[in-house]
Amino acid sequence: MPGTDPTHWLRRFDADEWLLAADTELRHCEETLARRAVRPAVTHARRAAGMAWNAVLVLTADSAAALAGVWERARARGMDQPFGQAASLRQAYLSDALNQMADEGVALVPVFIDGRWREIDTEEDLGRAHALVDGWD
Repeated sequence: MPGTDPTHWLRRFDADEWLLAADTELRHCEETLARRAVRPAVTHARRAAGMAWNAVLVLTADSAAALAGVWERARARGMDQPFGQAASLRQAYLSDALNQMADEGVALVPVFIDGRWREIDTEEDLGRAHALVDGWD
């Protein structure tokens, strides 16, 4: 994982620093809402969300490369070969690949989601999730 780079818009902070900045924006949002200033509060909330995504983006390139490596090595063994807990790579879940990454020493960090989350394994799941999310404010 590369270090921080003060000249780069994304890598100027590491993931923890982006999350701290997002927390600061959320505090500003709460303070602004307490004054019933909704528009500025929304601006702070949007900034916080963007900063949280920046934390993900900082980690994504390295994590994506590790995941791609796991996939390519498994694919080279054959799509019908066992992979993780699955009978074949064709039937594997993302969790099988994540477990393989952990077995290879890749540091994985959980992201806790409280509510408004849906498991999507099939096209039907995706359709149900779209219908549900469209109703969220």
